[in-house]
Amino acid sequence: MKIGIIIPIHNRPQYLKDCLWSLDRVILPSDTVILLINDASTDQKAIDLFNNFNHPTAKIQRDIFQTNQGIRKALLHGYETLFGLFKCDLVINFDSDAVIRPDAVEKLIDTYRPCTILTGFHCTTKKCKWLGTTFNKGRI
Repeated sequence: MKIGIIIPIHNRPQYLKDCLWSLDRVILPSDTVILLINDASTDQKAIDLFNNFNHPTAKIQRDIFQTNQGIRKALLHGYETLFGLFKCDLVINFDSDAVIRPDAVEKLIDTYRPCTILTGFHCTTKKCKWLGTTFNKGRI
């Protein structure tokens, strides 16, 4: 199964640094494609992280938006690119502030079923509230 990972990026270099550090340690199948989408970042540290990230086993694809398009357009672009151009079977997106466990992708792959929507969510910050509901910590 060919896996694609989307990470939209817009500034916030410290969060991005932690995200890429954790992604570097994730166990990935050898034909995985990681698509980094720079959504018109202006912070030079974020741009440097975007330009210099490499993964030991995955192919890195870097796409740049010249004007800020927002998360929705970045994700749509990522899905079209990874499902279309790269012919991925499963595409996973992580926010640029996500710190990912080394086995996170393996666990998501284990739960994958064709023609289903699969989402993974993990949060340890106080901002884990949505419509008044607090999400459980430690879940994938």
